[in-house]
Amino acid sequence: LDAVGADCSRVHALQSTSDGDAVSLSDVDVLDDALTRTGAALIVVDPLQAYLGADIDMHRANETRPVLAALARLAERYSCAVLLIRHLTKSRSDRAAYRGLGSIDLTAAARSVLLAGRDPRDQGKRAVVQTKNSLTAEGPALGYAIEQDRFVWTGESDLTAAALLAADATEDERSALDEARDWLTEALASGPRRASEIQSGARNATISDATLRRARVALGVTKEKREFAGGGWWWSLRRCSQTENEHVRANTNEQTQKNADTADNSTGAAKLLKPKMLSEAEHLRDDLEEGLIP
Repeated sequence: LDAVGADCSRVHALQSTSDGDAVSLSDVDVLDDALTRTGAALIVVDPLQAYLGADIDMHRANETRPVLAALARLAERYSCAVLLIRHLTKSRSDRAAYRGLGSIDLTAAARSVLLAGRDPRDQGKRAVVQTKNSLTAEGPALGYAIEQDRFVWTGESDLTAAALLAADATEDERSALDEARDWLTEALASGPRRASEIQSGARNATISDATLRRARVALGVTKEKREFAGGGWWWSLRRCSQTENEHVRANTNEQTQKNADTADNSTGAAKLLKPKMLSEAEHLRDDLEEGLIP
C-alpha cells in the first residue's frame, strides 16, 4: 500500500475482538461496530478460510450459507462491498467455477467472481479475469505486474480463465506435499478443528489421506481428544516463527527429494522429523485410534 501511494489512514485491519479473541465472520456485532466506526466502503477477507471460524466447514454449503447471508445483509445496510479471497484447489478441472477452494455455494452466492493468475508462456504476465457477473456483462481481463516490488496495472489483457488455469495445471515445481501443507495451514489458521472435518475437507480438495498425513507431520500439527465441544479428536497448528516454518519447509523439501527413489518411504519420513514432532508411526497409530483409517 505504501509502495503504490495509498492513503493508509483509510485502511484498517481488524485482527481481534476487544476481548482478544480471533475475529470470525460469525461475529456480526463486531463487524457491525467496525463498519459503524470506520465507514468502510470495502471489506477484504483474506483468506476466507481463516475467518469462517473453527466450527464452519467451507466445503459444506449449509454451513457457509448463513455466514454469507449475514455478510450480505451488512453490505446492504452499509452500502459497502465485500471481497472474499480464496485459493485454488488441486483439481485439474478447466472450469473456473469449480476451482475455488470450498463449496460451490461460495461462487453461487457471489455477484462477481474474479480469477487472478499468470500466463503459462510468460510467468511475468499476469491478469485478473472475471468469470462471473450476475449484474451485467462480464468485464474485460485486466493485466497487472509486480515491478520493483510494486503492483501496477498494465491495461486490458488477452488472457483467459482457461489460460490461467492451464498455467496452474502445468506448474510442476509445487509438489502434492507443498499444496497439502499450504491447505492444512489455512484450514487450521482460525484455530483447532475436528480431525474428521479436516480429512473430509482434504478429500474434497483432492488431497489423499497419505499426503495429508505427511503434511501434518511436516507442520507438527498437535492432536487432542476432547470431552467437550462435541468431543472427538481435534487438530491444531503449532505456532512457529516464520524462520522456523521456513526451516521446516526447507528440510522437508530436501528430504522428500532424497527419498524420491527410496522404497522404504516410512524410514525416509522418520528421518526428516524434528525431535519435538510426532513420528509417522505415531500418526498412523493415532489415525487408527481416531477412526480415520477403516
